[in-house]
Order: sequence, then C-alpha cells, then structure tokens
Amino acid sequence: MHSRTRIASLMVTALAVALLSVALPCDEAAAHGEEHAIGGHILKMTSPLDVWKRKFIFKAKKQLQINEVSEDLTQATTAVIVRGSGDNAGATGVVHLDPSGWKRIGKPDAIRGWKYKADYKDPGSGGVYKALIKKGRNGGKMLVKAKGVAWTYSITGPQDSVEISVTLGDEHYCADFVAGTAEFKKNESRLLMAKGAPAPSSCNAVCGNDRLELGETCDDGDSNDMNGCSNQCEGSQCDSDDYASTYEAVQTLLFDSQAYQCSNAVCHGSDNPSGGLDLRAGNSWAALINVPSQIDPDTMRVLPAEQDWSMLYNKLAAKTFGEPTVPGSSMPPNASTVTSEHMELLKLWIRGGAPATGVVAGTAELLEACLPDPSPNEIPRPDPPAEGEGVQFRMPQYALGAQSETENCNVSYYDITDIVPDQYLIDCTGEFPGTNDHGAKAGKCLAQGYQYFTQDPQSHHAIINLYSGDSDYDDPAWGAWTCQGEDAANEACDPAAAAPCPGGGLCATQRVTGAACGGTPGPADFSGLGNIGFSGAQESVGIFQMPEGVYRPVPLKGIIAWNSHAFNLTNTPLWLDAYINVHYTDDAQFEATGGIFGVNRIFVQNVPPFEQREYCATFTFPQGSRLIEISSHTHRHGKHFRIWAPPQEECTGGNVLQADPGCEPGDPDDLFYESFGYSDARYIRYLDDPWLLQGNQAARTFRYCSLYDNGYDDPATVKRQSLSPSPPPGFGAIGGPCSDATVACMGGPNMGNLCLGSDWNCPESECDACPARGGLTTEDEMFLMLGFYYIDPE
Repeated sequence: MHSRTRIASLMVTALAVALLSVALPCDEAAAHGEEHAIGGHILKMTSPLDVWKRKFIFKAKKQLQINEVSEDLTQATTAVIVRGSGDNAGATGVVHLDPSGWKRIGKPDAIRGWKYKADYKDPGSGGVYKALIKKGRNGGKMLVKAKGVAWTYSITGPQDSVEISVTLGDEHYCADFVAGTAEFKKNESRLLMAKGAPAPSSCNAVCGNDRLELGETCDDGDSNDMNGCSNQCEGSQCDSDDYASTYEAVQTLLFDSQAYQCSNAVCHGSDNPSGGLDLRAGNSWAALINVPSQIDPDTMRVLPAEQDWSMLYNKLAAKTFGEPTVPGSSMPPNASTVTSEHMELLKLWIRGGAPATGVVAGTAELLEACLPDPSPNEIPRPDPPAEGEGVQFRMPQYALGAQSETENCNVSYYDITDIVPDQYLIDCTGEFPGTNDHGAKAGKCLAQGYQYFTQDPQSHHAIINLYSGDSDYDDPAWGAWTCQGEDAANEACDPAAAAPCPGGGLCATQRVTGAACGGTPGPADFSGLGNIGFSGAQESVGIFQMPEGVYRPVPLKGIIAWNSHAFNLTNTPLWLDAYINVHYTDDAQFEATGGIFGVNRIFVQNVPPFEQREYCATFTFPQGSRLIEISSHTHRHGKHFRIWAPPQEECTGGNVLQADPGCEPGDPDDLFYESFGYSDARYIRYLDDPWLLQGNQAARTFRYCSLYDNGYDDPATVKRQSLSPSPPPGFGAIGGPCSDATVACMGGPNMGNLCLGSDWNCPESECDACPARGGLTTEDEMFLMLGFYYIDPE
C-alpha cells in the first residue's frame, strides 16, 4: 500500500501539479488550431452544501462555428475549463476528458459529431459525465454536463461572468456569459441560471491550459512557476544546466563528476573497470540495471524501484550517511563524499524505475534544472528465474490514463504442472487441498523459498491472492475470458490453451474497478480479493526472502486474483505491468503461514487542520511464532512510526474507527523500530535468526504508534476539501472530502476555524482545510503494522 501525494481530480490539474512540483519543458508550446467563439444558449450551475449535488449544464445550438468535428477524439487531447470573474469567481481548472469516453456519431466517412460519457463518481472524471458536439443544417450544437464532488466550481456569491472553454483536439471553442449581456435569471450564492449569451468577439487566453494563445509567449499546462514557463505564461530563463532525462543528470552529476571520479580510467571508466562495472556514458545503464554485483551476487547493482536492494546506492550511502553496512569499502574511494542532494537524485531515479530515458517527477525541482515533462514510471521486465529453478507470473496489463488513478481487479489462470522438477514438490496443505485434477501430481504443490514481485512505480499497492475454492477455470461464474493488454485485440480466449492469446496479451476475466475488488466475477466461494495470500507490496517492489528451511506452498495450477491500485501523475498514459518471480526450494521444513496485517485501528485518525496527533495499538502473535520481517504503513500525513518489543500489555478498547484512549507509547528501552518516510517505509528482516515469540500474552505482544501531521509543521500540507478524491463506491463513510460542517479556513485571522463551506467566513483566505481521517484514498490515512512470520512446531 505504497502512498504518495495524488491528484484529487483532473479539473484541478494546475493546483495538483504545483503540489507535486512537476517540471515541464523550457520550450514554448506549439500553436494550436482554430479558435471558435460561440454563443451560449443555456448555463445552469448549482453549488449546494452537499457537494455531491453540484450540477453544471452548458448548451449551445445553431452555431455556425461548430462545423469541424472530423478529428478522431478517441486519439486527441480534449478538455473543459470553466472560470468565473468578479469577487466571488469560481473555477474548475483543466478537466481532461478520457479519450476512451468518446464515441463517433455517423459513419467513418461521414462523421456528424461526437458524444462523450463517463462516470461522474470517478475522481478522474472531473465530474464531467456527458458531452456532445454535433453538426447541424443551421449550425451545430454543443452540450457539456457535470455533477458531483469531482466538479469543483463553488458558487460563493454572484459571478460577474462565466466563461466556458472546450478544447477538442486542435479545435478550441469558447462561450462567455456576461452579466448585463446574457440574461441572468439567477445569480446568487450556490445558484446561477443564465441564457442567451452572444458569441464573444474572441476567445480569451487561459494561462495553464496547455495552449499557446494570443498574448502568451508560452503555456505549459501547469501552475509550476519554477520552470521555463511562468504562471503568467511568459517564457523564463532556466537557472541551471538542462538535461534530456533524469538518467542523464545522474550520469553527469554523479558518474562523470570531477569530484567523485566514478567514471575515470582508474575506477569504473575503462575496458577493464573495477568490479567489472563500467560507469562511462553510454555503458553505465546496461551495466547497472538488474545486473548482480560481483561482491554480492545476491544483490543487484541497481534493482529498479528499490534503492535499499541496490548495491550502487548502498555503497554510496555507506559513506554519505554512515549506513548501511556494505561488503567491501564504501564509495567513492577518494576523499570526496556524494552530497545528500545527489543521493536524493539517485534515490528518486531508482524508485522511479531507473529509466534510461524520460524524467522522474521531483528531480527537476531537486536540481533546480529545466527538464522535459515527467514520464510515467515503468520498470524493465525482470528476467524470469532460470529454467528448473523457478517460474514467472505476469499480471494482465491494463491502461492507466494520464492524470488518473484506479484500482484494477481481475483474475488469470496458470498451469505449471509439467515444468516444476520433482525435487521441489511437496504435499499441499489444508489451504490448498489439491481438489483440481493434477494427474500423477494430484495434491502436490511447489515449495517456494524466495519471491520477487515488481509493479511499475505508479503504485499505491498490489495485493495478489490465490483462489482456493472448489471451482475450476471453466466455471461459468468467472464470466468471459478475453485477451487483455497493450497488444491484445480483446478477443475471447481459452485460459487453459497452450497459447491462449497468439495475437498478444494475456487471457483474463472481466476487469472491474473499485476498492477491495467488490464485484469481481467468480463463484460463491471466491472473494474479489481471492482467498489465500500469494504476493504483493505496499511499494513497487516486494521481496519475500525466507530463512533457511522456511517455505510457502504454491499449487501447480490455479487462479490468481490481481488487485492493483495505481495512479499516473503525468500527462502521458501507460500500460501498467506487474511480475512475480517464484524461486523453488528443496529445503521445505517450516511453512510460513503468518502474515502481519494489524487492522484493529486502521482508520482511527482524526487530526484537525494544522494539528498533529499520535495513535497507538498492539498486535499479539500466536504461540511459537518466529518473526521473519516487520514494517509499517501510513499515508502522507504519517510522519513517525514506532514499534516496541515485548513484553507489552494489550490495548483492547476502541475499534478500527476509534482509538483506545488508554493506549500510550511504550517504554523507550523497548523501542526497536522507527520509520520516518511514509513513501519508503523501513523494513527489518530476521533471516539468519527469526525472532521466537512464546510465553504468556504480554511476551508475544508488540506495541506500535504513529504520529500524524495535518499541516502542523507545514500548513501547505494540510488535507484540502477541493483536492481530496471521493472514496470508492461502498465506502462512503470512510475518507474522502470532508463535509462543509467540518471544513476550516486555510489561513488568515480565522486559520483553522470552521467556515461551513463558505469563503466568506475566511477573510484573506479560503474555506478548504479538512481534518485528516482514515480512508482508502491516498489523501486519507491508514495505520498498519505489517510483516511475516511462521509457526515453529518445536
């Protein structure tokens, strides 16, 4: 459940990009196509206290300017902007429309127009659920409808005017309802109704809409004032060197640095480099990525998305930070030490997938350099285990649009009965009774000793489980199986066939979206998340390394339930990938059956704006447990997670939504775990000597606490009503934008005071600050102790 600050909804792209400090090109934006000023027939907007009841309707008809609608909108950039003027002006920001929502009207050789449909409850929709542009004999018509919490235009008082801007590929349409020119039937707080707006003389420039318009020297589509295009859409000079990619910056500033001397001829810059590692430009990427280190072949030189398992990072960190302990000497070997800024650059690059090209978000701001648009983070496909030593499973790819977030769920089928050597086979346990026919290997599982999981680093979390029920893949309850992925044609497939998708893609069931995979097709004994834990991670990488003699059983054939929650904070779509490498073991003595998932206080958080609070809970292990790994999980407000070793008294009051008021932090002498980074939680592993937990209840109980900061140290980090996504369907009471009854002033003399959803109550500021509470989105919070253990029968 890896957490990172996310975009709340696409209509606030400009604000969200500023929060994320996304850098964009220094070059001026290219000029777009035709501008079309059109008259407005009807405009209706409501903004009640119940944000789910917000509505927006715009209609234009008999407009001769609406005459060019032949461009394929499923392949074009389309967007809507609505902005008011005056003291009470509202605005939406840029609402990008999902290209897949467009459908053609008319025949391919005689297109009459386009219609658009989306789910307004999806935070990525921006609230726009219907749009239409259509030719007409006496002029064309246009329609845009939006509603719900994702539509952010708030009407706090009369609007002097309301401008509607619609971009459809290379065509730009604008209408302007001006008080005194159009007929305003209602123009008051929370309600505006107008009609009969004449076409404006021209379309006004909109800074931040990624269109070069009259009076602008550039428009990069964001609110980042620290790149080559200012917030006034004026070009500015970059303050430092330019790099074509983040990797080029790493090469220039680290490997080729005159101070560090990494790529000189004596160290890593010759045909026979030290340690076999060539760090010269043009050679370094291939020499680093997924290449075992010579000094420790079990550790990659760079493991994409995980710096703690990357020898390059650890060697440099050992000298810069004094940790961790590494084999051999720390680096660089000369008198220089890599600066903390350059270590952060290296860390961001690795966590972003260590790409050879493209830009990892945050690196431009770190370097105060001008870089191209951030790119979606992707990890190179890992090599599968060697034949006879393991097997690789792949998640069915799914599309992740630009500036979007989704939780994807579906299932796939596998059969590896004939490829696992006999020495790695064991009898399946009660979890996997082997009810499906395996012929001569009926009731057998493989013994897994090591697993490597990776998902492209757009991740919020991944949960991969196995189905352990009685039905096989051909049960009609699974629904239709189709080939899915970037190269697939979505044709029907037989998951048990030798090559079910010869044209490309992977065979899987219908994809559904939503928290906890509710609604995923399957038989009655299948939950949307599957039944038995198999793999996953709260980050982009999960490494499950078992102590000697410990194993996990995996059926020789079965059904995998994939739950992938990911977000794309860039302006480029991608196809999201995930892989599981399973390595066999022939030392199968103890089955690792226990997973730590301390949910008894998962949603206790209730931190008022500009305050911080700490919450505590306990977790008691079964008798005879041996702890293998321990970690933690919060979202972005979690600042300091601590765990205390036994003996601890259990905290029993409260529930998942309510803290135990008597549960306090433990004795400092018992503290053994601290983590300060929510996006890079600390892991402690006990592989050589798993921690034995036995005795009375207190002797098996751990205490854990997390401190949550809701804008206390930095008011700009407070949770905001306008930037918070709605909770998934079915979880309406858990997280999401706070109600107007609990929202507070962002600043000014009433900072932190309740404002009832009205900016009028916030002099010199706005009414937008929320309490930080528990929930499923990345703007809400969680409180979890995580890890793995097994039961020692001795």
